Amino acid sequence: MGTLQDITAQKVALEERELRLGEVAHDLLNPLSAIRLGIHIVRQGGPKAPEMLSRIDALIGAVERIVTDLLDFSRWRLGAPEQAAVALADVCDP
Repeated sequence: MGTLQDITAQKVALEERELRLGEVAHDLLNPLSAIRLGIHIVRQGGPKAPEMLSRIDALIGAVERIVTDLLDFSRWRLGAPEQAAVALADVCDP
């Protein structure tokens, strides 16, 4: 004899998570593709190379922000405690 369990909610949550991961991958792939193209342009050494280096730097910043947001979200979801400076006298009651 066994029991039945409705896994519809779990399946929907998994599908939503997979969809979000696809969105994140897309959001990361766009600037990375532009960086690759920019590197190709810089290697050719044309007059636009300095401008392209600035653009590459900005794109790297965009990727860093996405990754930072992901890390912040995962820490929040995992319930990682926040750290803050606290006066020891406030914590210890004599």
